[in-house]
Amino acid sequence: MGEDMLSLYGVPAERYWLWYRVIFLFATYIFFMALSCLVLEYWRYETPEIISLSAELGDVENNSDSTSANYSRIATPKATNDQSMSIPVTQTDRAFVPVTLAFKDLWYSVPDPSGSKASIDLLKGISGYALPGTITALMGSSGAGKTTLMDVIAGRKTADQITGSVLLNGNPATEIAVRPATGYCEQMDIHSEASRFRDALTFSAFLRQDAAVSDSEKYDCVNECLELLDLHSIADRIIRGSSTQQMKRLTIDVELAAQPSVLFLDEPTTNLSGLAILQAYFGQLLAYLCPKLEVASILVILINYIWTTFTDFNSPTASIPRGYRWLYHLTLHKYTHASPIAIVFGDCPSGSNDSELGCQQMIGAPPTLGSDITVAEYLDRIFSARQCEIWQNFGIILLWITCLRFVSLLALRFVNQKK
Repeated sequence: MGEDMLSLYGVPAERYWLWYRVIFLFATYIFFMALSCLVLEYWRYETPEIISLSAELGDVENNSDSTSANYSRIATPKATNDQSMSIPVTQTDRAFVPVTLAFKDLWYSVPDPSGSKASIDLLKGISGYALPGTITALMGSSGAGKTTLMDVIAGRKTADQITGSVLLNGNPATEIAVRPATGYCEQMDIHSEASRFRDALTFSAFLRQDAAVSDSEKYDCVNECLELLDLHSIADRIIRGSSTQQMKRLTIDVELAAQPSVLFLDEPTTNLSGLAILQAYFGQLLAYLCPKLEVASILVILINYIWTTFTDFNSPTASIPRGYRWLYHLTLHKYTHASPIAIVFGDCPSGSNDSELGCQQMIGAPPTLGSDITVAEYLDRIFSARQCEIWQNFGIILLWITCLRFVSLLALRFVNQKK
């Protein structure tokens, strides 16, 4: 019975295919691992021309009230400076000191779990630095030691053997210096479920900020952090029952409320909404291209309405009014739905018998379609899923993905990501 079911879908049932599949998986894994190694070793990205560290640091040091210390504005190229768009965020005096973090020749060794006297080196001579006002990303495959490196730099690994030096503004990073100057966001979002969002930030601000900072400034810092990560609307809500992305933003916000000079984030994008990130990048691109913010908002609402209307179901094409079918053709899942259905159920070559699924007659079909209609004809009339359009649908899907990736690249490359 199993072989008959596999034959219906054109899947070979011979046992030697099992070894072919295992070999294919290993070959694919080795190929992509080698490709990743080559790219990481020889590919060097250009330095963005929008970064000018010397000028920014000089302005901050010479004038604490300068505009470079404030949140940057996203200006559209077709508008004047008076029409530039800014995000309203309550600005407060910074309670932290800019810190340059440097680490040199870090080694981290742990005892061999097998019981021998030898040790295992998890970090081998790692060196690097991070400047104030910049983001430094640790990138690598799973198990490469990214979390271990951050734990060692942040002083969270003390039991095992550690060699090398970690410096904060040129001074040794002792435990007394590291604790108040750094914040650490772990992968797991653990909070007191009985408290509110605002309570968690207030507790962090009053417990970890310097005693010289006034209470009013700490409350202002809490409100600013809530606005930065868009938690102001749910600030007075109980944490219990919150979504995973809200918990992740709360984790980051709790550390921001402490006003650390250096912030460590372990996989900060985990549990965040991919759709929200896509909408944010797309909205930034429209704000960059459109002459006014109102025009960009209208376009975003229109696009979201089109995608939401046809999300999670595939409407019969014949039942959609002719004037609205262009909306249906703009949704991506229409093509992802039509391709696999046409491959499995739409194959009915002329002159073939009823052994093909697509050539079998429909049972209980509507009288308007006729009593002798086949599965392939039914899919063609109702859902426009045709065997001859498989490669066309695949090309449209690939084009959509390429366009979205290109749009994201434009937003990351040319749109100012600062608030």
